[in-house]
Amino acid sequence: MKFVKNSLYLKLLAIYSVTFLLLFGLVLVAIKSSRLMSIENSIRFNIQNYAQYLAHDIGAPPDLERAKEIQNKTKLDVVILGKDVAWSNNPHFLKYCEKSKEKRHFRRQVRVENRGYTYIFGGRNLKQPEFAWEIFLPFIAIFSIILFASYRLVKHVMKPIIDMKATASAFGEGKWDARVPLKSQDEFADLGSTMNSMAEKIETHFKNMKDLLLAISHELRSPLTRMRVTTEFIADENVKKSLNEEINHLDRITGMLLERERLSARPDILEKKMTNVSDIIQNVVKKYPETKVVMPIHESIPVDQNRFELALGTLLDNAYKHGKPPVEISLGADQNLIWIEVKDYGQGLPIEHIAKLGEPFFPSSKSAEGFGLGLSLAYSIFKAHGFALTAKKDDGCVFRIEIPRA
Repeated sequence: MKFVKNSLYLKLLAIYSVTFLLLFGLVLVAIKSSRLMSIENSIRFNIQNYAQYLAHDIGAPPDLERAKEIQNKTKLDVVILGKDVAWSNNPHFLKYCEKSKEKRHFRRQVRVENRGYTYIFGGRNLKQPEFAWEIFLPFIAIFSIILFASYRLVKHVMKPIIDMKATASAFGEGKWDARVPLKSQDEFADLGSTMNSMAEKIETHFKNMKDLLLAISHELRSPLTRMRVTTEFIADENVKKSLNEEINHLDRITGMLLERERLSARPDILEKKMTNVSDIIQNVVKKYPETKVVMPIHESIPVDQNRFELALGTLLDNAYKHGKPPVEISLGADQNLIWIEVKDYGQGLPIEHIAKLGEPFFPSSKSAEGFGLGLSLAYSIFKAHGFALTAKKDDGCVFRIEIPRA
């Protein structure tokens, strides 16, 4: 309903329709007024004169035999009313004429007064003309055809707006190769060309950023390896431990960045095979023995097991670091979906953060996971599989992995 209410097509069509109806009505009024002024007054005047002539011919007091002759000759219904007479060749017409003025409908008549008598002449069985369906129906058909043709034309003219909307939506989903199809040379084409130019610049900008990020990540690997080797020569164990923790921290960040960008560029690198979901969950929770596990079903799905376990482990790790126990993981299914839920009882994610699960370096913390790299990597792994990762607040935070059935 919302689309119908706010449709630009229908708004334009309504404007055209109202304009057409107003113009059509104006033309009808003009034609009718012209006829009334130039023809109908003249006809009425002559009809009235003719009726006076017939009344004079019948006479006053009226000659009923002459009235019958006029009726037979003219095929008119005749009524004569007076103090001593109430005559008509048509009893139904007589009853009709005797009604009050307010009750007389659907009969056309001319009245003439002469010496105290009223002469009424009307067309035999002459009623108000019936509605001219033979004119109205073709008019409606033609009007509908015009209306439909106008709608199709407006829709065709405005189609570039739909194309631009689709392209803009694709931009919002990160599909920077989307472009507005240019099929005309009007203002919409100019706007579409501008959008395409903008998209090319944004795509180039993001590609350069990704290339720079990957280059930096690769370049960091070698120094980190040398730093790890160098720490072995440090005599102070406390210093060595502290340095190794920082080196491992940087190594995790670098690994997450590389894996995330690798999946983003080539989701086909996944090595999928049918794997029991229950086995995956059991493998992941070995590191978190306090986790409450609910698995009433056994289902198999096509996954890259190592990457999937990494992503699921990230959700559990996030629950233990940022939530409150108990942490629960459950498996469920219906006819269309298999799902895994990870629930904790912490403060939960703020509403504005839930929509940014796939963004790296979000929210703020000094841990690699706190930067959002862990969740961002998990999001990328699930997305590369064709699965959906969502989150909601429910006495804590609930992460849900939705897996469509094949």
